[in-house]
Amino acid sequence: MGEARQMVYSVLDSVRNDLQAGTSVELEPLLTEGAYMSYPNGGFYRRHIDSYPGTPQEIRKFSYLLYCNPEWQPADGGCLRIHLDGGLEVAPASAPPRFHDVEPRAGTLVLFRSDVPHEVLDTAASRLAIAGWFNAPPKGSSTRRSLIAALGGAVAVGSVLKFGSGLLRGSTD
Repeated sequence: MGEARQMVYSVLDSVRNDLQAGTSVELEPLLTEGAYMSYPNGGFYRRHIDSYPGTPQEIRKFSYLLYCNPEWQPADGGCLRIHLDGGLEVAPASAPPRFHDVEPRAGTLVLFRSDVPHEVLDTAASRLAIAGWFNAPPKGSSTRRSLIAALGGAVAVGSVLKFGSGLLRGSTD
């Protein structure tokens, strides 16, 4: 793995650990998501939230962006706009516009709750970022983990074990 990528992973691990300690929100290290995002000249991403109740995305607790734009200038656009008007994907009709814009300068790390509405404003030059989410364990996963851990010692490679009314087959791969 490249040195720069390892440094990013290390920073994100540290941020996740600090978030968990500071907020008491349980975050699952193995479920941290990340993607390289490239917005071309004229690109944008309109107002949205990253965590929707009742969907698989509800495990997203904190969103992050790490900017990779060393030559960025204000005329290049593409700022992250974090909306503060109390709405979700749509602003409340009676609320005056309230927001905070973050310039996409190289090395800037932005972190916010995944249910906070945000958008990427129109770009006038290409814009690069690493974007992702720190996720909570899925509901019921602690029970599944306990069961898997208990069974882990009992399932041998290539074996067949009687378990309740069914069979567990071990893999020979």
